[in-house]
Amino acid sequence: MKLRDFLYLAEAFKKNIPVKVTFSGDKEFETRFEAAGAEWIVTFRDPMFADDWEIAFYTADVDPKNPWDRTGEASDAVFDVFSGIANSIRIFVKKLKPEYFSFNADPSRVTLYKKFAKMIEKESRYEMIHMRKSGHTWFHFSK
Repeated sequence: MKLRDFLYLAEAFKKNIPVKVTFSGDKEFETRFEAAGAEWIVTFRDPMFADDWEIAFYTADVDPKNPWDRTGEASDAVFDVFSGIANSIRIFVKKLKPEYFSFNADPSRVTLYKKFAKMIEKESRYEMIHMRKSGHTWFHFSK
């Protein structure tokens, strides 16, 4: 990742991409937003009922269980997506005040996601740790 990309990410974090909460329950939470010419879905799930939420994000027209092409240089549109994800996390944390939450990165995106995770840590005041597991790097946040 180039310095220019880090600067764009920092700017994107300040943008206010409109986010809509589409589902809010005891163990599931979902938001949607428009960015990069697509509708994006951010899901928050507590599968173990332990106040330990997993975050996933994907476009509405892609099966989240199947991979898609994630290679190439970052563009301005990608940073709009990160802005929407950041706003989704802000809303989630404010409404549900989770004890823990996490997301993962495949090997090609670790550098970008690590920078994004540090920005979330700084703003949210949750402590972040990262670890490798099953070929992915996990970013885990705790109060």
